[in-house]
Amino acid sequence: GWVVVGAWLDSHDVAPYAGPVPRRVLVLGSDARPGADPLVHRMDSIHILTADVASRSGAILGYPRDSWVDTPYGSMRLNAIATSGRGAEATFAFFTDTWKLPLEGYIVTGFAGFADIVDAVFGRLAVTIPIPIPTQPWYPGFRAGDHELSRERTLEFSRTRKGVPGGDFTRSFHHGVVMLAALQTLQDASIHALPPAIAELSRHAVTDLSATDLIQLGAIALDLDIGRITNE
Repeated sequence: GWVVVGAWLDSHDVAPYAGPVPRRVLVLGSDARPGADPLVHRMDSIHILTADVASRSGAILGYPRDSWVDTPYGSMRLNAIATSGRGAEATFAFFTDTWKLPLEGYIVTGFAGFADIVDAVFGRLAVTIPIPIPTQPWYPGFRAGDHELSRERTLEFSRTRKGVPGGDFTRSFHHGVVMLAALQTLQDASIHALPPAIAELSRHAVTDLSATDLIQLGAIALDLDIGRITNE
């Protein structure tokens, strides 16, 4: 049978519903290369995404990967918690059990999965790059301004920290820039683009969120006011 997972009933003067609010999810980018298991490699992109359906606002909060933290496994860099076979669940548990942050689940992907998602959902992603990015040993740099980035160039922009003012802090901020660009593209399309996007996310990423969670989060994202989403 059918299950009601959300409702937008503005015409009846009823607040929208898409599960408990606010919603908070841990999004992890593993440095796993193609063919490697993204769940047990270092998590070099670490963000908490928050969305509030009632106010249509949200936040992208990035954590520097080299943050030195005390964990149940000893003192180490934040990005290393998942290594030694512990997995993404250990990183998630650190945030929820040690830091007591009310997160409902995680999404993690590696280099190949990230590129596959960009390619399958967007083809080329419209991104406004805020500052010039210097040429790297393995790929050319980027001018500041508007770009239509291929899967490879989106990954290269997201990876770059060397020669960039602020180093990994700026790279983490740029991850948020990519997320907001993806959200803007989805919002500019119709709601019919949402189910295929969720399907591609499920194919190329690993998550402990349920199908209901993903549908609710996707619907909330389409209704957010991008101008009210902070990227820090």
